[in-house]
Amino acid sequence: MKPTQRALAALADQRLRATPAQLCDALGACAELSPVYRRLLKMALEELRLIDEQIGELDKEMASLLSQHQDAVERLAEVPGLGVDSAQQIIAEVGPTSATFSLREVPLLVGRCLPG
Repeated sequence: MKPTQRALAALADQRLRATPAQLCDALGACAELSPVYRRLLKMALEELRLIDEQIGELDKEMASLLSQHQDAVERLAEVPGLGVDSAQQIIAEVGPTSATFSLREVPLLVGRCLPG
């Protein structure tokens, strides 16, 4: 394992499931890639970065648009299995009155069944 591979592996995003050893192994294989494959890989990574950026922008816009219904979002997010993202999507689809549904009715809105 070369020092540069270790240094690059240390820069990896913490969300990666690969171990540092696996990253170093993958980085070692990159030394053997042709310039064409390196360019394709770079383009794919740039596209993923752009998509992540666009998702972040859309999340901010949705939060801004739903800010007047924040109490409804928080109430729906309390339902087991739902989070803020799911609550925002439900309110965007059904409307803010969805927060007044019972805990038994909410799963019907998203096509899920509660156990029991």
